[in-house]
Amino acid sequence: MNSGPPTPHNSQPPVVQLAALARATRDFVDQVVVVTGNVQHVGADYVTDPFFVLIDSDGNWLRVDAWAPLEVPPSPPGMIGRRPLEMRDYLEKWVRLVGMIRQDARRGHYLFRAQKVEIQPVETQLGEAARGVLRQLRADRGARLREAGVSARSAARRTSGE
Repeated sequence: MNSGPPTPHNSQPPVVQLAALARATRDFVDQVVVVTGNVQHVGADYVTDPFFVLIDSDGNWLRVDAWAPLEVPPSPPGMIGRRPLEMRDYLEKWVRLVGMIRQDARRGHYLFRAQKVEIQPVETQLGEAARGVLRQLRADRGARLREAGVSARSAARRTSGE
């Protein structure tokens, strides 16, 4: 299912259905592609367990790396300007991502790393199949943390050096 050689710089990357990426993830490693889906957080906690997925209305999903900061400090009083977008600004929105699948060398899982993100003006709601998949992903993620004896709070303390 490999879509061929890497895309030349002057042409558009291929548009790939999320279902195809989810089914044959390793076939797309290191290839720039375009994919559309709905951004969801399925981690136990937004800050200490930032686990984001892109999901389609049929429940096909792919883990995505955060492309925006999780939080942006508030602007100083009197400062006028638009604040940068945070990941929470993309949650539950349909997006068009241009990027590539990478394999995490330490953990072995695949992760989509977006290079360009566009929020889409789509009014489509996630179907029951997708909502069921999200419920299961969230439950599985929480169970894995509990099984490992790690709460989101203790994981954050360990990584921050407390």
